[in-house]
Amino acid sequence: MNEALWYELRNAVYAKEFGIAESLLKANPHLTDLRDGIGETVLHFLAVENDAEGVAWLHNGGSDLDTKNKFGTPVVFEVAELGYTDLLLWFAQRASTSRHWTVMAKISSAICESMRKTTWFSS
Repeated sequence: MNEALWYELRNAVYAKEFGIAESLLKANPHLTDLRDGIGETVLHFLAVENDAEGVAWLHNGGSDLDTKNKFGTPVVFEVAELGYTDLLLWFAQRASTSRHWTVMAKISSAICESMRKTTWFSS
């Protein structure tokens, strides 16, 4: 596999061309684990872009929610830091109803960190 396939999958999912994305994944089952230059999976990239539909589609196809970039930053931390409340809640719902307990802990930590940065917690 190469980075070009990562971009093909990202572009297909981002454009909501799920038929193309599904074909790519059938031909390359481990494509969801492939990372770009900064270590992001396609799911991680789409979450940072606040593409909840793309993230949900990838997750329903088996993509891992507990993904980190090459700097070690979990996707859920970035979602919280960027203020994507709906997507953060989506992550929390999936974590509490599945095997992703480590994701739930990270979500809680990310929410606390995000709240610490707000003005109503300072003073």
